[in-house]
Amino acid sequence: MRGMNISDHKLGNNSILKDIEFVAGKMTIILRDGNSFQISLSKYPKLASANISELQQWEVSAAGKGIYWSEIDEDLSISGLIRDAN
Repeated sequence: MRGMNISDHKLGNNSILKDIEFVAGKMTIILRDGNSFQISLSKYPKLASANISELQQWEVSAAGKGIYWSEIDEDLSISGLIRDAN
């Protein structure tokens, strides 16, 4: 299943994030420069236990450097997610 389209989100001017996709227990972070990084949801217990609807309700932080899931109260930095990518 595909995450919410980035056009549905308010982005800070410094955001490098374009979109997020969720498939088979993995999250793919897609950056504006065309790079993408896949991360196992098992690295993040709140994300791993969330349903697809909750996962798709993400937003980029005002500074553009983080992602927040309000329904599960999870806030992660984009740089940290990239660092944890497989």
